[in-house]
Amino acid sequence: MLKNSKRLFGEILVSEGHLTKDQLEAALAAQAESGYPLGDVMLQQGWITESDVVKALCIQYQLPFIRPSTYELRADLLQKLPPPFLYQNRLIPLDRFGDCFIVAIADVPAEPVQREVADTLGGEVFYYFAPIGDVETVLREQFSYTQEELVALNQNRDARINKPRQKAESALFEDLDASSWGSIFDEAEKNV
Repeated sequence: MLKNSKRLFGEILVSEGHLTKDQLEAALAAQAESGYPLGDVMLQQGWITESDVVKALCIQYQLPFIRPSTYELRADLLQKLPPPFLYQNRLIPLDRFGDCFIVAIADVPAEPVQREVADTLGGEVFYYFAPIGDVETVLREQFSYTQEELVALNQNRDARINKPRQKAESALFEDLDASSWGSIFDEAEKNV
C-alpha cells in the first residue's frame, strides 16, 4: 500500500509557493462540502496546475514521476484490468519486470483498488505519479471512448467519491432519533 509522508498535500503546495494559506482553507472547506479530492477542488478553482498537483503528490508519497503519453504501452497489461476501472481510478499499467509492475496513477488509489490491481496483475506494484490530463488522454486514445461513455464514467467516479460521505451523513442522521433532536434544540435555546 502507498505510504504517506508526514507532510500534507495542501501544506506542501503552500510551502512550495503554489497556494496561499487562505486558498488552502477555502479549498479544504469546499472539499468537505463536495467530497472531491483536494487537488481536484484546487484545479477547478484555477489556483494550481496539474504539474503542481503531481509535484506535491510525488513529494508527499515519495514516488517518482512519469508521463504515460511518452511510454510505449503494453497491450497485454492494459487488457488485464477493465477499461472503466482504469479510467475511473485514473491508472495505467505500463510495464512488467518479472513479478513487478509499473503503474501510472493520477490520484492516490483507495486501498481496495490497490489490492485489486496487485491481485489482478499478480505481482508487486510500483506506482508512479502522472498528470491527470495525460492519464485520461492515454486511456481515451487506447479505448476509443465516446463522449457519452466519458460522461458516464465521470459520473460513476463522482458517485464513488461522494458515496462514503453520503454514508457517513446518513449514519449520523440515523443515530439521531426524535428525542436526540429535542435535546439538541433545548440545549440551543439555553445558550441563546
